[in-house]
Amino acid sequence: MLKNYIILAWRVLGRKKFFTFISLFGISFTLGILMVIVSFLQTELGTDKPWTNRDRMVSFGTIEMKAMVADTTFLIDSMLVDGAMKYDTTKSIGESSNSTTISSIGGRFLENYFTDLKYAENYTFYIPGVSYNAYVNNSKIVLDAFYTDAHYWEIFDFEFLEGQGYDKGMYERAEPIAVITDQLAEKYFGEMSNIVGREIKMDGKNHKIIGVVKKPRSSMIDGDVWAPTTLLPDYLGPVDRYTGGYRAYFLANSKSDVTNLQDEIENKENEIPMDVIEDYNKLLLKDKTGTMFQAFSRNLVPFNEPKKAGRILSWILIGFISLFVLLPTLNLINLNVSRIMERSSEIGVRKAFGASKGNILGQFIFENVVLTIIGGTIGLGLAVVLIYFINSANLLEFLRLTINYKFFIYSFIVVILFGVLSGFLPAYRMSKIHIVNALKSNKL
Repeated sequence: MLKNYIILAWRVLGRKKFFTFISLFGISFTLGILMVIVSFLQTELGTDKPWTNRDRMVSFGTIEMKAMVADTTFLIDSMLVDGAMKYDTTKSIGESSNSTTISSIGGRFLENYFTDLKYAENYTFYIPGVSYNAYVNNSKIVLDAFYTDAHYWEIFDFEFLEGQGYDKGMYERAEPIAVITDQLAEKYFGEMSNIVGREIKMDGKNHKIIGVVKKPRSSMIDGDVWAPTTLLPDYLGPVDRYTGGYRAYFLANSKSDVTNLQDEIENKENEIPMDVIEDYNKLLLKDKTGTMFQAFSRNLVPFNEPKKAGRILSWILIGFISLFVLLPTLNLINLNVSRIMERSSEIGVRKAFGASKGNILGQFIFENVVLTIIGGTIGLGLAVVLIYFINSANLLEFLRLTINYKFFIYSFIVVILFGVLSGFLPAYRMSKIHIVNALKSNKL
């Protein structure tokens, strides 16, 4: 029986080649593009190294300060009493902002107020995106440097190909050391092995390489070289400034403590004194923290608050993916209705020879499932080709996409379900048609 179903399904698909092509294109294109999108999100937001602890991380990158001044508002009410106007004046005293600044955080600010959080197991404070030029064989190499503390290597579990990260002692002694990526090693030294112990020149100084890591695929950690912040002059910044070039990541005690940790950080705005700041007298930390997804969303959605940006991006993604899946599904249903209606005479003949409704219904659904499986396989191939092209052409610069096979399996199951549903509705309708009506309406 199954063999006959397969043979018949294959012949039917070859009978109307244009309809088959349109159906396959809708399925394969949809699944292929969705897999590329998910591959990008997985690369940016997945838990591959060095983001194994991503689900427990809280990002903190900006603060807002305001210069508040007293603001008096007068409200005058008037009424007519015994033919004369009476006036009642109300005075309210409030505050208004004279000036506002939103800036990245200072190192001393972080060290003074955010090292003893109840819901944080660990933390790291670092300065990202410091660029230097290096020259090797008359060629310029741009170095994207991150200056970090020793906790950085505990929060982020980089894949070390050689050596290791610097520890607390090396950091406090301000040793001129560095960790570099394998890609930088190849550009700078012409090879990726036996790199530990060599020196790289950065900011006019030689740094001894103590570790080589595999280049992270995520744009949120896109550095080439890492060195201790203690190598920088006055690395914490002045006492009377809360702003600077720092960013912070906190590791919550558990996944369930992430929200508590965000609240704990943001509630610090009521505890931190502002008398040391000359031009501002109010600190705002509300909505300045975010999970990894929220921090990523802030780079794509024009909102300063990571939480709001995360909500907006979530709705955009849900709407886009739903629309992207729904349109091909409706198209497939319409094509199936047309294709099955043309076979009404075939249904009549099969019924005349004793075929039951279940046989006819099963045959049409099976044909649709076969079509869906073929389309899904083509979609996987399309995704592989697109990802290979994107990586080869460096369209996303340092990002390297990979196929998420778990998502492919889930998507494949969903596509098959859609195939069953899109085939069931028209097939069920046609399986109920009377033999006489089926035979007289079409030619075999």
